[in-house]
Amino acid sequence: MSIIYNLSRLDSATRNLILNTPKYLKWFSQKPDAMLRIDGSTKVIKGNKLGYRTAILYLAPANISGVNVCPMAQLAQCFKACLNSAGRGAMTGVQMSRL
Repeated sequence: MSIIYNLSRLDSATRNLILNTPKYLKWFSQKPDAMLRIDGSTKVIKGNKLGYRTAILYLAPANISGVNVCPMAQLAQCFKACLNSAGRGAMTGVQMSRL
């Protein structure tokens, strides 16, 4: 398997984890089937009852991924309260998925 993503911006511990774990190596060697999750959270399923459909895209913050996908985080100061590792987000598999 060959990695199709640039891992150079990741810290060395994360990069080594990806390269030495077959499951994560596979994840970073192929494109995902889907990026957006529709009805993938109990919070958005509740909205369905009101006629709202919501798609969610969970991403890692710039200080972890090396790519800032939220350019206003610094100005808004929301990076300080980022919920990236809250709840199930703390699990390694979740963090790898967000990368």
